[in-house]
Amino acid sequence: NTDNATLQNEWKNTLPKVTWNGTFLYRNRKGLINYSGLTAIDIDLTKEQIGESQKLKETFAKDPCVLTSFFTPRLGVKAVYAHDNTDPALHKEMYAKLVEYVKLTIGNSAYTIDTSCSDISRVNNLSWDPDIYINPSPIPFHFDPTLVQKKIVNVKSVASPQPHASICNGL
Repeated sequence: NTDNATLQNEWKNTLPKVTWNGTFLYRNRKGLINYSGLTAIDIDLTKEQIGESQKLKETFAKDPCVLTSFFTPRLGVKAVYAHDNTDPALHKEMYAKLVEYVKLTIGNSAYTIDTSCSDISRVNNLSWDPDIYINPSPIPFHFDPTLVQKKIVNVKSVASPQPHASICNGL
């Protein structure tokens, strides 16, 4: 409730932390031990939008792909999504598709989605929200990796002036 950014950061740093995307030996994508099938969407609200936070949290609660939604330390809203991506190398692409889906779901382009959560080793703060929403059986957001892998790549060899086209997945 304070406008003092220094105090906000001090208090925020005392909160428990979680890496929704997986468990890590050390906090870096190379330290990933287990990719979880979860990822966070973090909506940062302006002072003018704070009054919309409850409505936004309720919108996330209606989404069958959401495991949980709750208020963040600075009165934004976090939604943790289940997803079916099993390849951590495609996490950023999956996250970009999820952001597109969320923008359609929340229906308000004035909200700012914090894209730093696309970092697979991103740490998030857990804040106290007595009205946290929890879905015990979320339906995973479907990510189709073939849409990413079907890009045509033109390779030009030094020995051959002819470009070679190759398409992933043998198509």
